[in-house]
Amino acid sequence: MPLLLLAIALVLTPVVLVPVSLVLRYRAGTARRQARGWIAVLNLIGLAVSTMLFLTGAAIANIWVPHTVSYSLLGLLAGFAVMYATGMLVG
Repeated sequence: MPLLLLAIALVLTPVVLVPVSLVLRYRAGTARRQARGWIAVLNLIGLAVSTMLFLTGAAIANIWVPHTVSYSLLGLLAGFAVMYATGMLVG
């Protein structure tokens, strides 16, 4: 009997906690926060490192798949164009 109750609790716990977590995430996501310069700099550094790693992987893959680097650069350019067009990229 205790194992049956444990099994039911294990099944019902996510069902109960998912709506609670959605509400908490929404509240945290819509809260106003003070902008921090060091966080913006850290995000830019992370973006630059990620982009360089992506292009390095594309350059390595270019050995086996032709035009990988050029298609990767076109994809990055298209992404920046979409961000600029939607106003997400200030410039």
